[in-house]
Amino acid sequence: MEAVVKANAEYPGLRHFLLGGDERTLETLAARLAEKYPGFCLAGVYSPPFRSWSEKDLQDMRETIASSGANVVWVGLGCPKQERWMAEQKDLLPPAVYAGVGAAFAFHAGTVKRAPVWMQKNSLEWLYRICREPRRLLKRYVKHNSLFLWYVLTGR
Repeated sequence: MEAVVKANAEYPGLRHFLLGGDERTLETLAARLAEKYPGFCLAGVYSPPFRSWSEKDLQDMRETIASSGANVVWVGLGCPKQERWMAEQKDLLPPAVYAGVGAAFAFHAGTVKRAPVWMQKNSLEWLYRICREPRRLLKRYVKHNSLFLWYVLTGR
């Protein structure tokens, strides 16, 4: 996410939309990105309710994205929620690049502590996160990562 925002700040043209997280995180993230990358163009933000979404909620999300004119939509709803949302809504969403970024909003906003640099460089941030939040993440990582590996290995 940050690499695209950084490149876009140097070569303007993209309009970014932030979908997910709470309002405070989105506000902090938007401010940090604008401060760090002066060419960053924020088209809009949307913090969906923290409950099951009604059709009206989904429609509000789609309309807010569409009216923003965004051509890059960063989806920070967490795994697998963000992937399910994108798959279920893809035919109803306006044209744009949609990227599920999980906890990136919290990382870049500074509301969640990142793994030490050596763990990041060795692709071990997932292990750090499991150790910090085992009750929330262990079951999710084991289930979904195992399914991913199964599908890759069996060609499904």
